[in-house]
Amino acid sequence: MIYMDAWTSIRFLHSKGKSLRWIAKELGISRNTVRKAIRDKNIPEYSRKLCHEIALEKHKEEIERMVFKDNLSFAEILFSGTTKEGDEKGM
Repeated sequence: MIYMDAWTSIRFLHSKGKSLRWIAKELGISRNTVRKAIRDKNIPEYSRKLCHEIALEKHKEEIERMVFKDNLSFAEILFSGTTKEGDEKGM
């Protein structure tokens, strides 16, 4: 899979008359990839793989309570969490 910047570079260089071989060598990709990018009229789409567990998911209920009931900002929540940990460690 190629990214959007490579796809646009390939199509731009090809429109300027550069050969498939030259484009592949210049960008450091295979000629088949260049050929595919030129033939394919669809813009490549970015797709992000979802993580199995989001880091804050296990703290979601507590964070929502702090934001909506205690009216704390996210920065205040983070600061209060770090100071509690620091106090417990003797800092």
